Amino acid sequence: DQAMLVDSTGYHWTVSGTVDGDSLHAEHPYLFLLDWDAIEEHRNAAPERDHSPQPGAFAVSSAHPNPFNDAVQLSVTLPSPSTLDLRLYDALGREVETLHTGTSPAGIRQFTWQPTNRPSGIYFVRAGFGNGTSTVRKLVYVR
Repeated sequence: DQAMLVDSTGYHWTVSGTVDGDSLHAEHPYLFLLDWDAIEEHRNAAPERDHSPQPGAFAVSSAHPNPFNDAVQLSVTLPSPSTLDLRLYDALGREVETLHTGTSPAGIRQFTWQPTNRPSGIYFVRAGFGNGTSTVRKLVYVR
């Protein structure tokens, strides 16, 4: 049995796997609707407007680069204005830094963490969203 994409149906993707022994799971934070007529009509035409996908769910991207030795970048997606609490913890669960706390506008926000006077090791970034959900990402800091 082979799955078929259907016109005017919403789709999102999920990627799971293992990288260097670490489990990986990422869900694409955008929802795409297929419109075969529009795809065919515009296949060879240059874009006339911004076709960037709009945020569809609360999400935190994978840290980049990871492992890191100077700074790490995080992208947070907010589908609507919301409170955002972005904190970093060491491997023992102790809070080491707050990157952001407060209300944020809808969209994709970029955050950078540059550890100062922190030992190499594993850290966790936790993003708490106004809808009560939270996401945790593992960071590996190598000095």
